[in-house]
Amino acid sequence: GGFRGRNTWNILVYMNADNDLYANSLADMNEMESVPLDTGVRILVLWDGNGANDTRVLEIKYDSTYAWGLGGIVSRYLSAPIEGQEITPTSGEVNMLDYQTLADFLDYASLNHPASHTALVIWSHSDGWRSGATTKGIQADYNLGPEPAIFEMTNQELALTLSGKGVSVVNFDSCLQGSLETIWALKTQSDVSYVLASSWEIYASGSDYYRLLTYFNESYRRPMDFVTAAVDAYRDQYSSFSEVSLSGYDLNALDTGLMQSFITYANANKALEKPIFDAAESFRQKSDNSILFRNFSDYATQSNYPQKSALLDMLERFIVYSWRDGSGYGFKGLAVKHEIPGPDYLTIPLSEDTDWEGFIAP
Repeated sequence: GGFRGRNTWNILVYMNADNDLYANSLADMNEMESVPLDTGVRILVLWDGNGANDTRVLEIKYDSTYAWGLGGIVSRYLSAPIEGQEITPTSGEVNMLDYQTLADFLDYASLNHPASHTALVIWSHSDGWRSGATTKGIQADYNLGPEPAIFEMTNQELALTLSGKGVSVVNFDSCLQGSLETIWALKTQSDVSYVLASSWEIYASGSDYYRLLTYFNESYRRPMDFVTAAVDAYRDQYSSFSEVSLSGYDLNALDTGLMQSFITYANANKALEKPIFDAAESFRQKSDNSILFRNFSDYATQSNYPQKSALLDMLERFIVYSWRDGSGYGFKGLAVKHEIPGPDYLTIPLSEDTDWEGFIAP
């Protein structure tokens, strides 16, 4: 009702908990149930638990008792055709790493519950480009269902799957997706408008859905309001932690031509530019302090690129709302790989469209 009634929303949660995040998935669904949402906001969850035959589709319902755990979930179990089978309230097992699973979930939601806007939460393990053995994206489904040969969903597969599906916002509640590699794939291969992601690892507790949904419920409910609600909720949850961030990216403000020009300049002037990049702010892995990424934005501010002012203005509009501990809202986080991790890196959209792989090569 009121001024918020103009925008109806589907918040779709693609919850890959068929791994060691199972307990966290229950906690997060309980958090979702703890917010009395306006009638114009619907949350649908495709949830894959850590056993066999335990994939379910749920419509989140309000639980005023705050009951916890699987037994405390009061939401409505639905039936939906996913990955060539009918997921029912009591049966089903899918491979969450198969892009067809995601496509079917998106199609089910838009067909049966049309809304003016859709936000997609990718709730999973993900690896960005931390290690180089294989192409990286969404990973870790221990019971692979009908497609046992699919072990990951690459970010390019994710982007192509989202194209034409009417998704306004993608929120990665998963590690290391706040990278130029991920964002470039979504910008060039999909029609998503906003992306939320961290350039660091994300704690297993993930997002605080009580805060996120409360803030969003009280807003004008525009796509940008979802972005600010998510970042503000993340700040309030993790303000006492170190090396945590969440950034909102406006993909419509990302000028790929200007980025290509800058990267071409950097590669052509590698002797001058590479030492600047190598000294830029780093994102480190907490377990062993190894460098995961450098901050592309920090490098850009120190570059000798002749059109740097235009580049920095564009990055300011593109990294539209961002927070990290210590830096607050002044943080402009955009991770990028500082070395080629493996041959698959050469086939991702960023490498195909720019000379970045040449710049970071030895």
